[in-house]
Amino acid sequence: MENFWVPKFKIAHDFEASEVLQDAGLNLPFTDQAEFDDPGLRLKVSKVVHKSCIEVDEEGTEAAAVSVIIMQQCMPPRRVNFVADYPSMFVVRDDRSGMVLFMGHVVNPLLE
Repeated sequence: MENFWVPKFKIAHDFEASEVLQDAGLNLPFTDQAEFDDPGLRLKVSKVVHKSCIEVDEEGTEAAAVSVIIMQQCMPPRRVNFVADYPSMFVVRDDRSGMVLFMGHVVNPLLE
């Protein structure tokens, strides 16, 4: 090829990707049930933004892209009082697997 001619141009675009990701089935990170590294810090994804840019001129082509995930702290769960001062059953289970670790019943909670 002896000559190759294209006009100079620069195109930039930004895109809010949250809805597309959720439509594709990626819903859990956007909910209060999201689980990230630190369970003490309850976070969820509030927004995903993608930005890209390409510039073509006589010196060549330059392109860049970046994605940003904006996190939001979830509301702490509402605290309730629970007093089991009556006969009751209890179950302790693992949250991840659902496996029951302990199960029992208390006939008289006033006995030690």
